[in-house]
Amino acid sequence: MKIAVIAHLHYAIKQPYAGGLEAHTDLLVRRLAAIGHDVTLYAKAGTKTTARIIPIFDGDAMGGQNKQIRSAYIEACDHIELQNYDLVFNNSLNSYPFEWHTLDMPPMLTVFHTPPLHELTNVIEVQPTQSNRIFIAVSEFTANQWQKYCASDINIVSNGIDMSNWRPYKAAPKTTSAIWVGRITPEKGLHVAIQAALLADVPLTICGNMYDRAYFADKIEPSIDGRSITYAGHLDQAAVNELYGKSSVALVTPLWDEPFGFVTVEALASGTPVAGLDNGATASIVRDRYGTIATSDSPEDLAAAIKRALKVDRNTCALYAHKNYSVEAMVSGYLGLMPDASSKIESLQLV
Repeated sequence: MKIAVIAHLHYAIKQPYAGGLEAHTDLLVRRLAAIGHDVTLYAKAGTKTTARIIPIFDGDAMGGQNKQIRSAYIEACDHIELQNYDLVFNNSLNSYPFEWHTLDMPPMLTVFHTPPLHELTNVIEVQPTQSNRIFIAVSEFTANQWQKYCASDINIVSNGIDMSNWRPYKAAPKTTSAIWVGRITPEKGLHVAIQAALLADVPLTICGNMYDRAYFADKIEPSIDGRSITYAGHLDQAAVNELYGKSSVALVTPLWDEPFGFVTVEALASGTPVAGLDNGATASIVRDRYGTIATSDSPEDLAAAIKRALKVDRNTCALYAHKNYSVEAMVSGYLGLMPDASSKIESLQLV
């Protein structure tokens, strides 16, 4: 198939990834191209991946450039309309693709990676059902949040990761330690992870993009001493995988309704049990078998969860993640929904 992928424009798609959405977009286009599809990615300048790339924005999306971002999506959609694509994969968080897409166009598949956003729901809920649109959520939790805004059913396909990048470290580390990976912002709860690790007397290594520098300076940096709490920087996947292998437990601490949580799956795929907070989809992935979920968001309860997670079998974690959360399974799930989307695509041959 000839496929257009519309990316979120806040960051270029490249390693080290700014966040889970950027990782997902890269994995998606790489897998589609690997199995023989002709893929074009409409993304921010500086993007590096295996697909054909059309840069549509080169500004600071965090700098309030909403008009420029909308213009970029208009430019992308205008270009898409002239290219005879078989499928449009909408991985943006912008309303314009919904305003633009009509029944006479190729099917558009949209994955919801976030809780409902007013910019999107205000457009989607006033539009009639379109048989050439496919809505997908990354978890049952997120599907339930979005369903009331969508006239058609929302499918569930879990996010996947490239398992070739996540070597399972099945042997227990020689010393007890914890790791926290993610974008360093208040809603990711790193400050809770630090307090819990100190209470549990387990050294903690932090990896991630210093997204909110004021938060880092105020809440995180004062605790970093290079012994109990260490900041390793913003690392690529290979380096993170190695650090997971050296860690006894991964702390996953969302203080918001996180729709999925790539770090949960990446930790488990590395053989590292998870101690997490019960917000968003974390508990549905961990299942209280591949780690433990704290009974509240308090550091004290998370510290208790850390101690319980240390007893979880690493091999069981790795086997579970590799079986259920691969990029191959994810893309197969997407393409498997295509025949039900529109009579226009019944003749398409899926590779």
